[in-house]
Amino acid sequence: MSNKYILNKVTSNCEKTKICLVVWTLKGMGGSEHVVYEIVRKINKAKYTPIVVSFDDGPVRSMYEELGVKVYTVSKMKKFDYHFLYKLRRILISENIKIVNAHHIGPFINTFFAISFTDIKLLVTEHSVWQLEELSKFKKYFIKILLLKTNGFIAVSKQIHKYLIDNKYLIKDKIFVLPNGIDLKKFKKMDKISIRKKLGFDVNLKIIGIVANIRQEKNHKMLISAFSRLSKEDERLRLVIVGLDFMNGEIQRYAEDKCVSSKIYFMGERDDVPELLNTFDVLCLPSYYEGLPLSLLEAMASEVPIIAANVIGINEIITNYKNGILFPVNNEEEFIKLFNIILCDNNLKKKITIQGLEYVKRNHDLDLMINNYEKLIKIICNC
Repeated sequence: MSNKYILNKVTSNCEKTKICLVVWTLKGMGGSEHVVYEIVRKINKAKYTPIVVSFDDGPVRSMYEELGVKVYTVSKMKKFDYHFLYKLRRILISENIKIVNAHHIGPFINTFFAISFTDIKLLVTEHSVWQLEELSKFKKYFIKILLLKTNGFIAVSKQIHKYLIDNKYLIKDKIFVLPNGIDLKKFKKMDKISIRKKLGFDVNLKIIGIVANIRQEKNHKMLISAFSRLSKEDERLRLVIVGLDFMNGEIQRYAEDKCVSSKIYFMGERDDVPELLNTFDVLCLPSYYEGLPLSLLEAMASEVPIIAANVIGINEIITNYKNGILFPVNNEEEFIKLFNIILCDNNLKKKITIQGLEYVKRNHDLDLMINNYEKLIKIICNC
């Protein structure tokens, strides 16, 4: 029986269900953190009561509390921390949690042991394959054993689903492909000139943008290196970098070494990303690897042309020369060549943005994602 068939057969007689979403950190909003926040924000409160548990406190806590959602933080002091597991278990039992949705492998492993010998159901969501690929053979085998005892596994992309099947992590009937979704009411095309004036950008600039936390795997260095060369040919070119810095200023120092720091805006984490996207002429994502990057979906919804690395996660979303442009990973020369093409070819830009908008509306509507999460929770809780 296919996953699609099962989801379509769900009835609607469930009583109100308490669900706990478990995440690594509340320090910032990366892709998976945004997905969790949207689930908590949009899930049907007449049927579900969500709470959030994190292993690391931070400013994102207040965002959940503004929604009226309970938030717990449980700190882990060492690799195997009995007191940590006991605290996590006590929270879940005292809150009368029916099902836990753990995001990423670390939260899954810890939650698995915390709910052992209880009736609490466990649903795992994985956002990428690179964390699994980096594990030792022993850890991969260990996780396979644990996954056999889980109630369901959500892969946010077909590529993750294929990886799990090919590497025999789970049987097909336990894995559900539920792609990430974005709020199409929030991300849309706006008037570029008025938005630039509002945010203080010169309307005559050509702006390259990247929306991604500053981490090694996002490959900001390649983008800055390419930008340093491109900006010598065009004085109007600027680079806008949106996202938290997890590299302790290394990227800013690299920009100074390349003598382009005066032409780069490091914006940090922002709550006005929908507006910022509308200031971009092109959005770039040069990552070494990805899960299912929300920034690409948000750019498509905002009708911003995209150039991105041809890697797993990205190439599931982007079809080359249809809804975006792909370049070989870390290939600066090819990036520069393709960037100049996309910036100057208005017909290509129009084609890419039209098809991008159609793609995201068809495949990544947030309401569809939430609806499928709710259906799957009903299945697992057997109601």
